[in-house]
Amino acid sequence: MKVLEVENLRAYYEKALILRDVSVDVGKRETVAILGPNGAGKTTLLKSIVGLVKTEGKIKFNGEDLTGLKPHERIRKGISICQEGRRLFPDMTIEDNLRLGAARKDCDDELEFVYSIFPELKKRRNHIAKMASGGEQQMAAIGRALMAKPKLLLMDEPSMGLAPIAIWRIRDAIKKIQKETETQILIVEQNIRLAFDLADRVNILIKGEIVERGTADSLKSLEKRYFELL
Repeated sequence: MKVLEVENLRAYYEKALILRDVSVDVGKRETVAILGPNGAGKTTLLKSIVGLVKTEGKIKFNGEDLTGLKPHERIRKGISICQEGRRLFPDMTIEDNLRLGAARKDCDDELEFVYSIFPELKKRRNHIAKMASGGEQQMAAIGRALMAKPKLLLMDEPSMGLAPIAIWRIRDAIKKIQKETETQILIVEQNIRLAFDLADRVNILIKGEIVERGTADSLKSLEKRYFELL
């Protein structure tokens, strides 16, 4: 059984159609990437899954139809989203930002797990978030999403605005999440090499439509073609 099944999804902002009959799925212990240029609808797809956008079509999570559920109800089912732009509380400490993502008040075990994934954050746990580097803020945003021990982690452009060394630190952390947890990942990216490095399967989204899909290995031969589009 697929953990996430999105079938014939149409998504709207006001009256504008953004996604056109998009179908995507994520299996157990799988990472799936959505690649596409700015304006393709990648962020809209993630927002649709958590109920932040008006949609038509089916979205199933562990076989359950999410239609009609509000965002907080979907999140309680075991979905976490790490949104574009990090969205930390700038005047709170790194650790206080992390604790906000927990599903329960007594979250020391979850906190230690996040610190095992991101040792840099443990060293800076008492630092004010706005004083952290872009890479550290992105680590904290991902860590906050992990605090709820999600079954499905949605990640929106985790490499955006980061220096190459920070991108590869994020990559290594995601690989550790893949190895050490049973969390499935749906990642939206423009960084082709990062997406192919992390994903089991890749979907190419252009102007609201999936134009290509397959395993990361099968699509690598098309990589140069999509460099022109992304």
